[in-house]
Parts: sequence; structure tokens; C-alpha cells
Amino acid sequence: MATSEAEARVSTYIKKVDELYTLKENYSVPAVQRNSQVAAMIEQLHGQLKTSVEQEQSVKQKAFLVYLQGKVLNAVQNYDKEAEALLSKAVKLDPSLVDAWNSLGECYWKKADLEAARNCFKGALDQAKGSNKDSLRCLSMVLRQVSADPAERKTNIAESVKLAKDAVALDVTDGQSWYILGNALVANFFSNTFAADDMVRALKAYQQAEHNKINNPDLHFNRSEIYKYQEEYQLALQGYAKAAELDPTWPAPVNELQRVSAFIAAITEQLGNKKGVMKPKRLASLADSIPASVTAENRAVVPFAALKAGVNSGKIIFGKVVHSVTSKGFIPLTVVLVDRNQDLLAVSLYNFGTDVVNIGDLVKIPDPYVKVIATQFEGKAVVREGLKAKESEATYPCVQVMFPSLSVNDKVPDSSVFQSTALKLDKTVDETGASSTAAAKPAKR
Repeated sequence: MATSEAEARVSTYIKKVDELYTLKENYSVPAVQRNSQVAAMIEQLHGQLKTSVEQEQSVKQKAFLVYLQGKVLNAVQNYDKEAEALLSKAVKLDPSLVDAWNSLGECYWKKADLEAARNCFKGALDQAKGSNKDSLRCLSMVLRQVSADPAERKTNIAESVKLAKDAVALDVTDGQSWYILGNALVANFFSNTFAADDMVRALKAYQQAEHNKINNPDLHFNRSEIYKYQEEYQLALQGYAKAAELDPTWPAPVNELQRVSAFIAAITEQLGNKKGVMKPKRLASLADSIPASVTAENRAVVPFAALKAGVNSGKIIFGKVVHSVTSKGFIPLTVVLVDRNQDLLAVSLYNFGTDVVNIGDLVKIPDPYVKVIATQFEGKAVVREGLKAKESEATYPCVQVMFPSLSVNDKVPDSSVFQSTALKLDKTVDETGASSTAAAKPAKR
């Protein structure tokens, strides 16, 4: 076959493989229809490529065709043994095939062999002399997931941010690179810096990803996880709804919609109905047991009703814990306090262990920061297995407390009750129903 014909044939295959991956991530097509079309394309392309590989005489050309064949099979959600064999063969035939190394790394990733995946992405970068955005992005993700001791994990996450930034620098119009950078910055916030700037940068990175045509469910879900942490519940609910709409087969967004809705319903019920917190006599007794005065630390003691939105500088509040609203794993830990006037107040505790306060504990908060929580959301299109997200409508003040800016029974919490937080921003295999392993899959492409 003439060289020009061979080149034209390969060019056609490349175009078809690109179309396959574009269809795979086209969430405007209903999931059942999309999956059926993807399966049909895989079967057709695999057969065509297999024939071409058998006929090809050039080792280099054969290596590339074998790579394409493996990449086609790797388009499925789960690990494919034949895809691994083909991609391994491709890099043996031609070790300079950067894209084959990347695809093989993703294949190992699905297999939950993160070390092998990391080695493949490093190998790809070696071949590309550090200038391949796919390799940089994938290595950034894998570094955040490999098993490591706490110190090594911190180092890995910091390196993950650098790699994601390098990927963005190679092409500032690539939305996927911005998306991966957003995830890396969030991980860095919770593991290393606790600097608000990292969270701001992460949200900006997600915005850039959206601007550059990334509209996958992962982005909306991950951004909602940040909004939930910040107690921007309306934005969180809207994002979870969008993620569920884009991928109806993924249970996590609907689960979070229901969980956040239930939390909002519970907190508003507790704040609006004192009888729901505890029996009136018990509540009155607890309020009466609060000291008439406390050590004010050169601040003005004020009742809950005197608080204003924002930072209440030079003031201090105190009350006793009457209820804990937060469900297991919910960020942040939220409790309800009562003051001597029997007024109730929601307090969100960031990076505190769940056992830092108990019912009846006296809590003092200097310079309280009040955030007004406001939600009004209807989960119209979010239906899965007959479940519909509750309508959530609430407005209430909440004091947000960062560790260790309070005292419990006149003692400031020490580092033993500090609890770091980690948001899970990369889908895991078990969330898709594919496997029980806890290793994460590559982000959608």
C-alpha cells in the first residue's frame, strides 16, 4: 500500500477514535443511547483496526495502530484486560509513543494499580521532555491518590498542584487542565495550606474550565462540595442537581442533594421549634445554668439576638450546646447553642473533631463571624429510582468558627481534637458500580 494511502487510513482512524471519545463524554445525549452508540463504535473500530494491524508491515506504523486499537477498548468505563495487552504491546514496539504510555497509565488506573499508572505517566513525560498536558494532568491526579504516609502525601499534593499548573501553562484554553488544577488546589487547601486563597483559586479554575467547554458532572459535583463546605447551600444544591442531570447513573449527586436538603430541614426545624431541640423544662434549666457573666477577654458580652451579619469584632458570645445537627461525615460539624434568653443559634465548627463538644457544654466564641444562610431550591429534574430531592427553603444566621477559635468549658481545644478535612474530588470505581475497589478512576475526558 502506498505511503499516502497508509497515512490517509491512519488519519481516518484517528478521527474516528476522537469521535468515539467525544461521544463518550457528550452528556447532552441520554445515557442509555450514548452507551449503546459507544459500544457499537468500539466493536466496529476494534474490528477494523485489528484487520489493519494484521496487514501492516512497518513496525512503527503497526505500533501506532495497536495503540489506537487499545485506546478504543480503553474507552469503556471499566478495566479491560485486552486493552492493557494491546497498549503494552504498542509501547514495546515503539517506546516513543507518548499517547500510548498515557492510555496504558489510564488502563492501569482502572485496574487500581496506581504505582504502575504513575510510572506510565512519568514515562510519557520522559518521552515528551515534560511537555505533554495529558501526562501532566494524569500524574497530578494519581499523585493525590497513591498510598503514602502523611508527610509524603503533603509533598505529593504540592507536586500535584505544580503539575496541574504546568498543564495549564502548555495550553490556557484547555478546560480539562483548568478542571484538574481546581481539584489539586482544593486538595492542597485541606492537606497543606488551609489558605482561603487556594479555595478562591480553585473556584476560579473551575470557572475557567467551564468557560473552555468543560461541562461534565464531575465539575459540577466537585464545585458543589466546595460550596457545601463554605455553607453556600443553594449553590451546592444547584450544582448537585446539574451533575445528576448530566449523569443520571451516578448516585453521588442525588445522595448529596438529599443529604443537604435533609440537613437544611433539620437545622431550620431545630432553630424554629424549641420543643424539637429538647423538652421545654430541660431547655429552660440548661439556659438558667449558664453563668450570668464570663471572662470576656476584653470584649463586650452580647446575647445571640444582638449579633449582626459579618464579623462582630470586640464582642463575645456564650451558650450551652443543646443539639448536634450534622450527620456522619458532613462538613462542617454543626451544633445548636442556647443562651440565657433561651434564644437558639447554629454554630458551624471547622476542623474540629466530632467529640469536641457535648450536650450541656459551655461554649464561648470571641469575635463571632455570622453568615446568613439562605436557600430556596426545588429539585425538579433530579429524579432517580423514584426519589426526588426535597424542596429546600430556609434563612437563618450561623456562626462559623475556625479551629481553635472558641473555648469549651473554659478550655481552648488543643491540637489533639484538630481534624483535617479531605473532600473526595475524583470519582472512585465503586461509585460507578463497576468494582468494590477504592482506587479512583481517571477523570472524565
